[in-house]
Amino acid sequence: MVIDDIASLSFYSETLTVAEMTAVLGLEPDRSHELGDPVGVRSGRVHDSALWSCTVKRTGEDPGTLSLEGLLEVFADRSDAIDQLRDLCEIRLWWSGTSDSGQGGFVLKQETVAAIAALKCDLFGTVYVDDDEDDGDDGLG
Repeated sequence: MVIDDIASLSFYSETLTVAEMTAVLGLEPDRSHELGDPVGVRSGRVHDSALWSCTVKRTGEDPGTLSLEGLLEVFADRSDAIDQLRDLCEIRLWWSGTSDSGQGGFVLKQETVAAIAALKCDLFGTVYVDDDEDDGDDGLG
């Protein structure tokens, strides 16, 4: 099962500034940069879009998808604001978890799926599995 997870909702725009996205969403981002800001110190490259991102990382005895659920709670009443940005931003809902087994199974509750659907965002997800343990079970019964 997933023992640790993190979730982010990120908005990428080639036309809006971070301040403009913040004004629409009514939240300060956890992470941001502007179009044209340097990428790192030495690369000489610049960002090709502005980024506004909010991240939730929760821990607990059985976190499962707690971070994703927490992030969805933050944006539950902001679907109209997200809709205002939809044509001006690429919007990505990111979720990743770390599994304590080699199979990486997890459950998305019906309420979680409904909350994702309400935001009208695709979920980009990854589960990192613990493949160090070889218990001899190949899953074939």
